[in-house]
Amino acid sequence: MDELKEFRRFLRFMFLLMPTILTTMVLIAFFPYTGLGRIITVPFTFLVNIIIVGIAMLITYRKKWFVITKVSLTIIITTFLTIYMYPQESGPSVVWQVRQATQAIKHIDSLDRTYLHYDYEHEAEYVVALYKFRNEIPMDGTYQLYDRDEQTVSMYDYAIHNMNDIPKKLKGYHKLIWIHMMMFT
Repeated sequence: MDELKEFRRFLRFMFLLMPTILTTMVLIAFFPYTGLGRIITVPFTFLVNIIIVGIAMLITYRKKWFVITKVSLTIIITTFLTIYMYPQESGPSVVWQVRQATQAIKHIDSLDRTYLHYDYEHEAEYVVALYKFRNEIPMDGTYQLYDRDEQTVSMYDYAIHNMNDIPKKLKGYHKLIWIHMMMFT
């Protein structure tokens, strides 16, 4: 009977830690520019979140509303910490990038064709403009994603030959913006 109780406790622990694991996987996939910081921050984030989950599990008040509140707060706090502590080596934080992407998507109607030229300061708007004007982009290989000159970048082909090239060749969180645009607009 004790083994069953321990197994249930382990399942509850894993349930509460799962948002940390899934959020970390998404961050690694869509925000890859971490440098060496990820080697330190990801294990540290897991350690902090394991402590938070452990503390939450020690609180055993059994009223249904309390359990729901405890689980909800634990998931929200650990997810927030995972995102907040995730490093970005050469760019702004993940929170800032998501905010910029959200603003760009919200203002899709005000974007014009001038945003089809890559600008680091307006990279989220660039991706949204790519989506908005995707049917106007030449598919003959003359349009270079991120305005890259094919002669200066020999290791990666940024030329657009068909519509599927765009999401495949987008970098980092730009893929996430494109996925969002495909699903919700």
